[in-house]
Amino acid sequence: MNDSAIGSYGATFYASIVVNAPRVTSPAIRRFQTIFIPVIIVPGVFGNIASFLVMTSRKFRVSSCSQYLAALAVFDTFTLVVYSLPFINQAFYPYSLVTFENSLSCKIYEYLSSINDAASSWMVVILTMERLVIVVWPFAARTVATPAFSRKVILIMSIFWSVSCIYIFIATKFDINLQSCVMTSFWYNIYFSVSPVTIVYIPTVSVLICNALLIILLRRSNGFGQSSGKSASATKATVMVLMVSLLFTVCTLPNTVFAFILPYVSLSPQTVIDISSITSAIYGMNSAINFYVYLLSGDEVRNFVVLRLKCGRIPKSTT
Repeated sequence: MNDSAIGSYGATFYASIVVNAPRVTSPAIRRFQTIFIPVIIVPGVFGNIASFLVMTSRKFRVSSCSQYLAALAVFDTFTLVVYSLPFINQAFYPYSLVTFENSLSCKIYEYLSSINDAASSWMVVILTMERLVIVVWPFAARTVATPAFSRKVILIMSIFWSVSCIYIFIATKFDINLQSCVMTSFWYNIYFSVSPVTIVYIPTVSVLICNALLIILLRRSNGFGQSSGKSASATKATVMVLMVSLLFTVCTLPNTVFAFILPYVSLSPQTVIDISSITSAIYGMNSAINFYVYLLSGDEVRNFVVLRLKCGRIPKSTT
């Protein structure tokens, strides 16, 4: 394998390198992959579907927070579907049911995957920032914390990333030697100068800062303890968002670190694949656990689900 091919292999954070991974990962990683789908992906997809149904129900859809969480469930489901492909391939190894072995399929897949990764990351940022605005400027909630406003934000963000990621569609091609979608050196340098910063570093740092401010402000106002009525509901929603964003930070940190150091270290393609398989699995966990976080940290969500399972009724949310 020549140096240029190895250099292009640095774009391993592309989803398609993971799609074809069972053909090149080490035996230990393949064993890890065989247990990942039933443990993480299946419950995750089920949880995201449940999240979407809950957040778009009559009770919750009146909340701007629920609009963002419903959109996040959609993006997370797509992410889990992407990450399930290598495990589907592994189940039928050495036959691959899903592969990307021509430039057109690579372009489409990488383009849609990149949009989804960016939208998913920034959805958590927007959700956390909205909670911060509500805590700092409660009266601003009348303007920014409305379902109509949140739907506009989701639409604008989706359009923005759809346009911003067009260069990925243009630059991507299939490499026969690597059996993966790669970029030329020119586009590779641009991608790793722009993409990690806009999709990984800035969202992670923004979420950390917003979380720190939220925790400080809530502690000062005793928001974690004594509150009632709408204030209590808003505080519970804020705590739930805090849990989601903190888990986002924890699960994305390994990928963030690996993406940062990869251009500066010399690793064999096999090592890159094996490490990225693990960091990608941890990253995928972030897309699988949100619904269960809602159940643990949100009384209204938990009570709603229980009552729905019992075919009961519950009044509209006030958060």
